[in-house]
Amino acid sequence: MLYIGNILGAIAILLFVCSFQLKTRKEIIVLSTVSRLFYVLQYICLGAYTGAITDFVAGIISVFVVKPDKNYKKVIVFLLYIVIVISSIMLYKNFFSIFSFIAVTLEIIAIMFKKEKTVRIISLLAQPCWLIYNCYYMAWFSALGNFISIFSIVFALYRRGRISAATREPPQMAPIRFMTYVRFVLNPSSGDPTNVPALIDVPVAAMATNHPGMERPATK
Repeated sequence: MLYIGNILGAIAILLFVCSFQLKTRKEIIVLSTVSRLFYVLQYICLGAYTGAITDFVAGIISVFVVKPDKNYKKVIVFLLYIVIVISSIMLYKNFFSIFSFIAVTLEIIAIMFKKEKTVRIISLLAQPCWLIYNCYYMAWFSALGNFISIFSIVFALYRRGRISAATREPPQMAPIRFMTYVRFVLNPSSGDPTNVPALIDVPVAAMATNHPGMERPATK
């Protein structure tokens, strides 16, 4: 059963790591839920029943979280989490059993947020807990997957951060954009205030020469 469990764990890892490279929150949660089912089967094969039960219930919670906001959704999520708490107490074996409970709790908290960045960060905190739990139960592929997941999530955060930075307006443009809006207020016929180059005249463009890294815009 050890070999079968680790094969199932390898499939679960592949799906879980891929989930954090997706763009939307819904896509991340759906693929993470599928990977969780393979984790459950893996833990059953390895005799790690605390991890199996908590992971299974957490998967059900993930399904409800993806659904549109309903009045009963939070109640169901809360009741299911109580099931996780009770099952963790009943199936408590030793100190290492606590780590699966902490990991699942963090993952549930993560998927309650709507921002993809927040989902990734909190999920990242859950990985060391799973790593300890998996090593104890000799779920070696899952332990390896925890390392991969950590690097995958960090890379996704870095990549998304660079994309956001690339689309963000340089800080040197702030005074120029302010002056274009002032000019538009004083003279509405001057053009679109969001089109900075079209509104910049010589005095305003001169401001850019005082900011390193900015070229003076061409004037007509």
